[in-house]
Amino acid sequence: MSIIEMYLLDMLHYVGVGLLVYTVARVIYIRVNHRQVNWKRELMLCLFVSYLVGLASQTVFPTWLIANYDGEPYFYFYLRGVGVHLIRSSTEGIRVECSFNGSGPLDNVNLIPLKTILSQLSGQIPVNGDEVVETSILNLLGNVLLFSPIGFFLPALWLKYQTPKRVLWMGLRITVTVEILQYLIGRSTDIDDVILNTLGVMLGFLIYRWLCRLLEKRKIAWSQAFLTPYQE
Repeated sequence: MSIIEMYLLDMLHYVGVGLLVYTVARVIYIRVNHRQVNWKRELMLCLFVSYLVGLASQTVFPTWLIANYDGEPYFYFYLRGVGVHLIRSSTEGIRVECSFNGSGPLDNVNLIPLKTILSQLSGQIPVNGDEVVETSILNLLGNVLLFSPIGFFLPALWLKYQTPKRVLWMGLRITVTVEILQYLIGRSTDIDDVILNTLGVMLGFLIYRWLCRLLEKRKIAWSQAFLTPYQE
């Protein structure tokens, strides 16, 4: 199984749970507030939420593990420099243990634009054999494609995001927030990820605009109903 397939499979577990929680919460919200249901918008919102849960699972969720510790169940999660263990003991109840790895505040942080991108393109990232190509694709194209749905869903769902300037600004805020959260949970933080992710958002917006024009030119009736944001 390739690295990309492993990521996708892991995302599906989170998407399934997130979609179930969202659907229940959304149904309750609509019934309590007596909202009129627009099925096009509900479908788009459902897809968007599913995507966001999958994205968060691979970017901002802390590393965690449920397993056994000396024969007793425990829950482990990791933040920057600190691993926290919650151990359920039959004699002591639940106890908390912390481990420190001594990482510095700027470890795994890159604030130099294009440094990581150029390292990937020049093959300077130390990987083995065939992993060079796969790692480059995952880090470069993956960072672009992973965020492109944001640029598609924003204008499809909300009128105010019909302009590239607003989509760009929102995409930049989202990607910067993701990098800050990744720093807090102990993952790598890279200005190049902000660049690639924001480019991905704008790619999604361009695909949305291109698809709208293509379907309008071919006079496909359902295109306007599906791709035009619902006016609440």
